[in-house]
Formats: sequence, structure tokens, C-alpha cells
Amino acid sequence: MKLKEEIVIDADCETVWDAFDSVDDEGRWKVTDKRRPTFIAGNYITDGSTAVVVNQFENLGPAQTRWVVFANYQFKGLTKLLSVFGAGTVRKRTIANMERFKLFVETHVANEQK
Repeated sequence: MKLKEEIVIDADCETVWDAFDSVDDEGRWKVTDKRRPTFIAGNYITDGSTAVVVNQFENLGPAQTRWVVFANYQFKGLTKLLSVFGAGTVRKRTIANMERFKLFVETHVANEQK
């Protein structure tokens, strides 16, 4: 299953990169390529799936960044069967995670500027 989602974050590209690169999920996320501050790719591995994920960060000005996620999921076992019915759930979860990260960055930036 392939998906592409994007969101605009009200913070400069360096701030977004620093926040994204500091996320500690070493158990599941294996970085395969980094090009600061615009690109980070890797594999996200769970018991039921492996996803190749590419994150792109595009500077939209002094205080905005477009974050685009490309993901290609490979499901295995029972998860493979369930993925036929759960594609919408995966997409919704991706969007929710992106919105949560956006809120984190924008709140973090707002608190630093006070």
C-alpha cells in the first residue's frame, strides 16, 4: 500500500528538521538516508509490516515548512489480509501523527519565542 500525505507547519525548515531528527524511536525506525534539512528516509518495522518512508521538508518562507511523507507499506501474515480493509485506518493514523507533530513543533516554537 502506498500513500502520500502533506502538511504545512508554521516554523522554519531548520526548526522542523531539528524536532524531527530528535524523535527517539530507535526500536522501529531505521534511518537509511539523511540530507539536512530537506530529506530523511528510512524503514519503519513492526511485527505486521515494514514501511519504506521518505520525509521531505520544503521551505515555504521564513516561518513555514511543507512536510511531505511518502510511504510504501508491505504487510505480512494476518496483517496482510486485514490491510485490504484497513487502508483508510493507516492513512488516518498517518495524518493524525503528522498533525500531532505539527502541534508539537508549533507549540515548541511558540514557547521558545516567549
